[in-house]
Amino acid sequence: MSAPRPPPDRSCPPWVLCNPLRRWRAPPSKILAGCGPGPGETVADVGSGPGTFLPELVRRVGPTGSVVAVEIDPRAVARAREELRGDPLVDRIRWIPGSASEMRGIPDASVDFVLAYGLLCCLVDKDGAVDSIYRILRPGGRALFNFHCLDPPIGQRSRALRMSTGRWERLRARHPWEPAAKATGRWIRTECLRKPSGEPAPPPNRPDDRTVPP
Repeated sequence: MSAPRPPPDRSCPPWVLCNPLRRWRAPPSKILAGCGPGPGETVADVGSGPGTFLPELVRRVGPTGSVVAVEIDPRAVARAREELRGDPLVDRIRWIPGSASEMRGIPDASVDFVLAYGLLCCLVDKDGAVDSIYRILRPGGRALFNFHCLDPPIGQRSRALRMSTGRWERLRARHPWEPAAKATGRWIRTECLRKPSGEPAPPPNRPDDRTVPP
């Protein structure tokens, strides 16, 4: 008998993520104020959804920076492209479809800043997502994590998706992160972490690096 299949990841409908009240309470400029990217940096918006943060990220990195949007839900990608239609910024975004737990389209140590806003509480393979985020960061690169801890542990799927303080501590302990800013929130946690600057860079041209053209 084959092993039972794991429960699926959760995808929020784009209209929920684009809710004006949600954007008013947590505007991208405010979320990125304490730990955002700077001019010329390479950014990965992991679980970019309908593109809420993309315009702010592109403006922050400027004409010499770059932004990669990683999203598994084609509905969210379509909504993001629609929201950005006619905006010249859209031409500076590289879209990578797929799960945050893999991201094989992004080479090792190639990103300065990762945004993982509301990501972890939607994934079953949280270990894989944290490992992938750490992998793609350059030494000294930062990752901004945001997640809520309100899901009740009811049923197999909810147990797999649920975040808690203890679970986050175990995820964070998988790698030697350094704090980059003061963590905030208890029920909705925001934490900015840095990959140590002394972390050795991987050798160039690894055979398993698979990049996606712009």
